[in-house]
Amino acid sequence: MESAVSAQAGGDFGDAMGHAMPIKDSLIAASAIAHKLTVAARNSRDFKNDKVNLINILETDCLPLP
Repeated sequence: MESAVSAQAGGDFGDAMGHAMPIKDSLIAASAIAHKLTVAARNSRDFKNDKVNLINILETDCLPLP
């Protein structure tokens, strides 16, 4: 049942110009939405959909640096 929820959530990912989000990114985004999680990524352009809670790890100081 969870995969059906993820597939439903991932069905409309894309930008305003009609370009579809790559399948890997859309699966990550759909899973995050379905499970109410935040995606941590280096490139926020990969997750264009505003339904996704996103932290850009290069722009935040909440993560410790090595």
